[in-house]
Amino acid sequence: MLTVGNLLKKAREHSGKHIEEIAQIIKIKPEYLNKIEQNDFSSFNSSTFVKGFIRSYAAFLGLDAENIVALFRRQIGEEDVPLKAKKTLIKQQSIVISPTSIMSVAIILFFVAVFGFLISQFYRLQQPPVLKIVQPSTEITTSDSPNFEIKGLTEENTIVTVNETQLQLREDNTFSLAVELKEGDNTFTFNAWKKNIEGKHATQIVTILYNPRGNSSPSVTPTEGASTSNNNGQDLQVEFTLSDQAWIQIVSDDTQKAVGVKNKGYVLNFTAKKMIEITTGKPAVSAIKLNGKPTSWRLKNGVGSLVCAYSTEINDWKCN
Repeated sequence: MLTVGNLLKKAREHSGKHIEEIAQIIKIKPEYLNKIEQNDFSSFNSSTFVKGFIRSYAAFLGLDAENIVALFRRQIGEEDVPLKAKKTLIKQQSIVISPTSIMSVAIILFFVAVFGFLISQFYRLQQPPVLKIVQPSTEITTSDSPNFEIKGLTEENTIVTVNETQLQLREDNTFSLAVELKEGDNTFTFNAWKKNIEGKHATQIVTILYNPRGNSSPSVTPTEGASTSNNNGQDLQVEFTLSDQAWIQIVSDDTQKAVGVKNKGYVLNFTAKKMIEITTGKPAVSAIKLNGKPTSWRLKNGVGSLVCAYSTEINDWKCN
């Protein structure tokens, strides 16, 4: 079973850092971080404190802090109650216990438990799965060797693909990919989907610049038509139009903007800050402009797709 402690411990071990080193940076006592990794929350008076520590710890490790906190809530229950048992004075009262009262309480508890379970399952299904690339630690990295190993981790019951090819996960839900680089930029798009569940997916894009020793440094070249010149250096103006009916899916900054069959004349304009992922069942009738310039589709089996992400390292958008 995937727990908050196991997930944080795996991410820390992949980062190569010790608890004492992290504790000094994020100003949380090492013993607290040890307790969290061991899933031992009895030392904390309230789950509010634990959630604050978990949020800081997860953010430092590069994980989605809100997803990790949500996992913690599901692990202990929804209510923010004291985690340490406290002695309370109970006033003695005469209580009459009968088979009818016992049955009534049992029925109420059963329905409360079922209702709580359904709510927690619905909430869980709405969240994208955890997907973390731990090596390399940045979206864009350089290598002077043609051989490189990409490492990452996810959660249980998840399918992970790279460039539309499924990866084999280990028992601890980690994965690695040994690649042979070509000279220049090499882009790998990782997607994570929950098994047999329709819903949000997580995406990570890694670009490795292979520069053999002695050669001049290669540069990342955007896809033809995907010009990224804009006013503030980051916002990407996207215009999508249909000249005939087609099925589409448009995701921007982890939000699904549109999905399903849209009619002729459909137009969608929006601004992206981090990423876009657009798929169309009819590329011939689907047109897309990035910052006012037409952009071509990547075609596979008659389906058109376009994935772009903003890189702070090169201060530009990278599309494939």
